[in-house]
Amino acid sequence: MVAVVSKSAVDSSYTMTELGIAWGANKKIIGVLAPGEHPEELGITPLKDVKLLKATKTNTDQLVADILKATSDATHRPKT
Repeated sequence: MVAVVSKSAVDSSYTMTELGIAWGANKKIIGVLAPGEHPEELGITPLKDVKLLKATKTNTDQLVADILKATSDATHRPKT
């Protein structure tokens, strides 16, 4: 699952529910921090263990490459 992380996404109960479902189903979650957002200001506790890729307005090709790499690198949440 690729999640674009922004203030409005973090404030959305729908987004948090979808992330919770993906997390509970042991799916890979790749976070993409929206341009201009700062993770420390978002209070994104549900994503604290998810590496956030940074989106930039000028380098979308690199972002796509980073997302594709992350899909193969991302580890599933360990089962408890």
